[in-house]
Amino acid sequence: MNTQSREVNSIRNFVVGAISQFFFLFLNLVTKTVFIKTLGTEFLGINGLFTNIFVLLSFAEFGIGSVMVYSLYDPISKEDTEKITAIYRFFKNIYIIMSVIMMFIGVLIIPILKFMVNTEIALTNISVYYILFLISITISNMYIYKAHLILADQKKYIVSLYQFIFECIALILQIIFLLLTEDYTHYLIIFLGKNILYSFFIGRKVNRLYSFLKDNTINNILDIKEKQKIMNKIGEVFIYRFARSLLTGTDNILISILVGTVWVGYYSNYDLIIVGVLSLVTTFYSGISASVGNLIAKERVENQYKIFNIIQVINCWISGFTTTCLYILFQDFITLWIGKEYLLHWKIVIVIVFNYYLICTRNSIKVFRMASGMFEKVKYIMSIAAILNIFLSILMGKLFGLFGILLATSITALSTYYWYEAKLLMESKFGCSLKIYLKGQIKGFSLTIISIFITSLFVSLINEVTISTFIIKVAICLVIPNVFYFIALKREEEFQVISTIIVRTYKKIINR
Repeated sequence: MNTQSREVNSIRNFVVGAISQFFFLFLNLVTKTVFIKTLGTEFLGINGLFTNIFVLLSFAEFGIGSVMVYSLYDPISKEDTEKITAIYRFFKNIYIIMSVIMMFIGVLIIPILKFMVNTEIALTNISVYYILFLISITISNMYIYKAHLILADQKKYIVSLYQFIFECIALILQIIFLLLTEDYTHYLIIFLGKNILYSFFIGRKVNRLYSFLKDNTINNILDIKEKQKIMNKIGEVFIYRFARSLLTGTDNILISILVGTVWVGYYSNYDLIIVGVLSLVTTFYSGISASVGNLIAKERVENQYKIFNIIQVINCWISGFTTTCLYILFQDFITLWIGKEYLLHWKIVIVIVFNYYLICTRNSIKVFRMASGMFEKVKYIMSIAAILNIFLSILMGKLFGLFGILLATSITALSTYYWYEAKLLMESKFGCSLKIYLKGQIKGFSLTIISIFITSLFVSLINEVTISTFIIKVAICLVIPNVFYFIALKREEEFQVISTIIVRTYKKIINR
């Protein structure tokens, strides 16, 4: 098992994850471009709608993976192979059962597809597409528990590499077949094949890394108390994640029903960029999540709080920098990528960017809350948020269309889980007041507004939208916000600690 230091594991996980996500994002953009040119916006809307439906259907991943990883932190830190094997096999059975349930419910949805899809494409074809999508997602969810063992062992870089290889191969094949056939069916078949092959090879890697899992002499039965503890955690996080999926996974469905499926396609172009940037950003947090779990298992609360504050400073910089880049570059990028006809109104773009900021700035809270196993107390607030979001989305969607649905998400976040999750972690885990966290958030948001304002001044003289002017704007966005944040944060105590950790870890990696 993993014997590297937490710093080395975190940086290695982040570097490999970031590089793979960057190339994956590039290929995804190429694939999306070919998709739009060959199939059109309606199919883009259908693809986005299916994605949202399966966010709601993915019961196998409704927090069960988080509980599995959390349950493995302690036995992995103690190298207790018997306990690891028992937990692994226990979750294997859970994933198989939940995937069968997912497939069954997915089939039941087929008759009501006609009420969700607002397009002229034949319903028979849509049903075939849906079934292929359903099989692909079910297979992916059924075997994902294998990757969770690697994640818990602070080896996320291995999972990132496998995902990168198979995603790239699949995307290249999808591009080729779209150009040759202009057929959505082939696109989905390749997606299915990718999930099957990835599941097979990641499973083979797990068997090689953890050969003790195949030892039938190991007692693989958890005691009743341990099973009950895990099932309680699953119940707690299941409600939370299901509610969160209702919160994030219903927007495209409501857009399709209230505004039109074609608008799902327009919005999905922006959402692809948001998801891509979030994937790059969350690579850092997913890279350190196992190390945070290890930290919580071994270190005192005082040390945990110090690390939390360090991550908060990093999060402030990352959130502000990426939000500034999105605000400045979004419209120009869409124009150069697929054309002006795919642009959304500026007020919609501002809400999209703001929702991104709310997600990004919660990352430090999220990684510590999940590593601490704090699942029970957040499930109710997320359920309230899900119900509130659906109500507001329907109401505001009828009044203001796409803008109203997206703004409802912002209002819901700020009024519920945005502050409540922080309150739980600060008070229950660290024994601090929520006011300390909120002051930091107000400061971070203020810095972001200033960063956007200063950067906007530098790009305001550039009126044309060409590749050369876009490159100039990118250069400005890379320099100005980072210089600003360096000046604004360099005197922070945590910033000095970050610099020391980076230098020390760099030396460790070089020496190895």
